[in-house]
Amino acid sequence: MGIVATVTAFGLLIGRPFSEMFSVALSLSVAAIPEGLPIVVSILLALGVRRMARRRALIRRLPAVEALGSTTVICSDKTGTLTRNEMTVRQIFTGDVLFEAEGEGYRPEGRILLDGHPLEQREGLRWLGACARLCNDSMLVEEAGDWQILGDPTEGALIVLSEKLNAHMEWDRVEEIPFSSERKWMATLNRIPEQEGVAFAKGAFDRLLPMARSWLDSEGRAHALDDPSRARWVAASEAMAGNALRVLALGMVRPLELTQGFCPDLMEGNLTLLGLVGMLDPPRPEAVEAIRICQEAGIRIVMITGDHRATAVAIASRMGILQGDPEQRAVEGGSLEPLSQEGLHELVTRTDVYARVNPFHKLAIVTALQQHGEIVAMTGDGVNDAPALAQADIGVAMGVSGTEVAKGASDMVLADDNFATIEAAVEEGRIIADNLRKVVRYLLTTSIGSIGTIAGALLLGMPLPLLALQILWINLVTDGVFDKALALERGEPDLMSRPPRDPKSPLLPGHVLRRMFLLGGWMVAGTLATYAWQLGEGESLDHARSMAFTTLVAFQWSSAFSFRSYDKSVLQLPPNPWMFGALGLAVLLQLLAIYHPFLQVVLSTVPLEPMEFVGALVIGSSLLLVSEARKAFLRRSR
Repeated sequence: MGIVATVTAFGLLIGRPFSEMFSVALSLSVAAIPEGLPIVVSILLALGVRRMARRRALIRRLPAVEALGSTTVICSDKTGTLTRNEMTVRQIFTGDVLFEAEGEGYRPEGRILLDGHPLEQREGLRWLGACARLCNDSMLVEEAGDWQILGDPTEGALIVLSEKLNAHMEWDRVEEIPFSSERKWMATLNRIPEQEGVAFAKGAFDRLLPMARSWLDSEGRAHALDDPSRARWVAASEAMAGNALRVLALGMVRPLELTQGFCPDLMEGNLTLLGLVGMLDPPRPEAVEAIRICQEAGIRIVMITGDHRATAVAIASRMGILQGDPEQRAVEGGSLEPLSQEGLHELVTRTDVYARVNPFHKLAIVTALQQHGEIVAMTGDGVNDAPALAQADIGVAMGVSGTEVAKGASDMVLADDNFATIEAAVEEGRIIADNLRKVVRYLLTTSIGSIGTIAGALLLGMPLPLLALQILWINLVTDGVFDKALALERGEPDLMSRPPRDPKSPLLPGHVLRRMFLLGGWMVAGTLATYAWQLGEGESLDHARSMAFTTLVAFQWSSAFSFRSYDKSVLQLPPNPWMFGALGLAVLLQLLAIYHPFLQVVLSTVPLEPMEFVGALVIGSSLLLVSEARKAFLRRSR
């Protein structure tokens, strides 16, 4: 509006008629406003949603599409996201013996080995198998020869273990203490055939160990839990965790009266440890590659898990997440609680792994990272994860294992619960954000060309080279063809090797503005030179305008190809068939604008000689040569 007012006032001051300057003001207003921008932005974001859906990332809020391109930190759960969530028990420790378990997945086949030899049934393992089967809410089913788990994969692994131990007890469940993220264990009260009650418990070893007073060896003999045996159990747990196994403890309280109330207090100080089970949840191979790509793109990956610290460290090291000394870069959630705001603020800058966390720790971690200016993506699946998902810049919920509450609080849902899908979404987000900037810069450059052409003609004392409807045709028809094609760019080859874009950076930084004015200025010079030449040759005003109109349109065709990349030659970019389709359509539309009788009346054009039309195209294509020379100079100077 400032430009329109200034140019109009200048024209009136030098004596131009008001009616002419009104037409100039109207033409400048049309030229200044990229009318197609709202349309192309909506289309671009909608296409991004569709592309991400094909890669199994479901977007719930459109702004998240572009925000993904600026992500600097991804805070990810471990189980199911970085790993396959296909638990298989690999080791069993009973306080006196370490056993190995054979088998893959959920197929209930495989032997229990001791020193490499098959094991006969033992009484202690029978009770461990009973606990694994009865303190459990999952089911093992077979469909067409394929064994699957209905329920939690961790519980599924215990069901499979009970099958391998031939523990087929179907003792009635009387009561249950459900699992909670604060308690980290669950228990069931069952009636055994002798009509006595036995409580089975499973959960985190560090929570069950303080509740225990004895342990059962593999032969079924009970022993007091003294300091030497306690140290032996702790060492076994740490060894399993150090081998990247998820460790669960199993225990029981026996006998119990079935008539008395079943509550956690009955378990405290009365538990008999039955054993430890070490479960393998192998990393997803595609997640390992996705982590590497994200790190090359300048995105920091942080693992957040409820597992034992040693397990988390082992998995994070294998997957390339842990970037230094575990003593400095891996912490447990409990250590966050006594920290001051300043202490937490400093801790999050150097921590790659958080173990034994609860949902409230997640919220504190996200908030602290955001205070550092990070753009944070956070994964979650539970009801209690909703505050952290809502706080994160991009909340990512699990589509398979996630609750409806978590999905409702999120910006994106993973249809396959896979970390690699987050990386794919970030890549698509970067492509969309990059294409959005290309479209905006292309449209504004064409506006500079149109405004400069009109203003330059006015300053030189020439009649208007373009009419308002001709500029509107350029903005809506010519630009409207190419901006959609630019929005469909596949992404430049080095897109995922660039650092994340700072969301505070301007849309039009200085080097981009210089480029825009270089190309826009070239359009102005070429169009005005062509217009002046036509008038000098004695051509009619309508003929000169038609030639200037076609020349400026051809300049903008070249500009669209130039804006496919800031510094790469068009020959170095992957082919975009939409651009060539847009070029063919744009040429056809311009031919209609010049040669169709109806459009000649509407746009005030006259037919050009074929060689004149070709000449306008040649002049317009010179902009692409100027752009390529600039890019080559830029690459050499770097």
